[in-house]
Amino acid sequence: MQTEKESQGDKVRKKELETERKREGDREKEEERGRGNREEIQEKEEHQVVIEREREGKIEKEKQSQHPWQGKEIKNEKKKESDQEKKESDQEETGKKIEKELKNIFNTSRKTTTSPGTITTTIASLKCKTSSNQQTSINPSPKTSTTKPIPLANSDHSPTTTKPESSTPSPIPESSTPSVRELRVKTSRVSASLNGTKDTSGGPKVLQGGHPKVLLTEKDQVGSKTDRTGNQPQNPALISPGVTMAPRDCSDHMAKGERNSGVYQVTPDPKNVTIAVFCDMESHDGGWTVIQLRQDGSVNFNRTWAEYRTGFGNMRAGEFWLGNDHIHLLTRHREMVLRAELEDFNRVREYAEYRLFRVAGERLRYRLSVGGYSGTAGDALQFSKSYNHNNRYFTTPDRDYDRYPSGNCGAYYSSGWWFDACMAANLNGRYYVGKYKGVRNGIYWGTWHNISTEYYPTNDRQSFKTVRMMIRPRGYAK
Repeated sequence: MQTEKESQGDKVRKKELETERKREGDREKEEERGRGNREEIQEKEEHQVVIEREREGKIEKEKQSQHPWQGKEIKNEKKKESDQEKKESDQEETGKKIEKELKNIFNTSRKTTTSPGTITTTIASLKCKTSSNQQTSINPSPKTSTTKPIPLANSDHSPTTTKPESSTPSPIPESSTPSVRELRVKTSRVSASLNGTKDTSGGPKVLQGGHPKVLLTEKDQVGSKTDRTGNQPQNPALISPGVTMAPRDCSDHMAKGERNSGVYQVTPDPKNVTIAVFCDMESHDGGWTVIQLRQDGSVNFNRTWAEYRTGFGNMRAGEFWLGNDHIHLLTRHREMVLRAELEDFNRVREYAEYRLFRVAGERLRYRLSVGGYSGTAGDALQFSKSYNHNNRYFTTPDRDYDRYPSGNCGAYYSSGWWFDACMAANLNGRYYVGKYKGVRNGIYWGTWHNISTEYYPTNDRQSFKTVRMMIRPRGYAK
């Protein structure tokens, strides 16, 4: 029994040894495989390094092959710069020589009476020098195909090659020292002055201080300096007296002698087109440009922003609004006076006049500037702090720029106007014949004499038979 147990134990041990050996063999095989993989990876990495080194070598060769060409280009640029500096120095030297010779001519003319012939020959020689120097500086080198700006004497401007596609020449900056052209102008002026100072004896006229009298031309009296565009500055004294400006408003037509009221053409701004306006040449010394007229209700003033901008109606035989754009142009450059005339159906006529009246452009929503009241109708445009139309934007039923937070005053009162929150005046309201009830959406002037009786909604509303607004320059004299 013991031998059998021992033999079984030996068998178990043998199996365990065999399994351990198999495991060790498997481990060795795995290690060999890992070693092989590592070697392959190392070989691949070494191969990659070799490829990268070859690429770097090719790049360096390419750089070396390109470097000589770049060096030549740099040398050419340096040569061009040196040539340019040489030309500029030569021009500077010639300019200094010419100035010295001119000084010598003046000095000799002070001491001795030099004949005009010698002076003209000397100046002619100077002109020849300047012209030859100018030709050498202007003519480009036959090797260069691109255009270059003309360098100026003793300036920091270096010529730069421009593309052949651009046809416009590059601008030449101003120089601190006189250019060749300026020196030529100086010599011509000196020759003209010296030739003009001759008297009957043949010598130049000398003043008490010993200097020859130099006669300036008309161009010199105005000023010989030109602006950067090369244009001569305009002298107001040289404007032809025959040139007249186009009439800016009806007051200009009145100044020309027009005395009949009607439609005239005016140009309030020379940059804009001419517009047609109705001129009142008879009322209150005339010269009034009418911007609004209400008389029979033939035109509906419940219009859009675009219609109020361009204007609407018939100014020849009916009601109209001139247009916010036109009113802006008329009040933009001239200080205008506004006169509003009203008449009710009881034949009561009143007026309100304002020394300040201006309407801004559309970008500022046609903001109204008004002030300086005088008249009999009352100051409705500046009624109170709560109802003040000064500095208010224009509002229409389709554009709400008023100060009323709960709605659109233009839509509620069926018109376009400089509403506050909402109004103390509205001359563009609905036209009613006689009195009316309900919403006060008619023509309204809040300081009219019996307007206080309209406080309750059930009472009758005041309406107006005729209304017109017209403007004229402040300080107008017939």
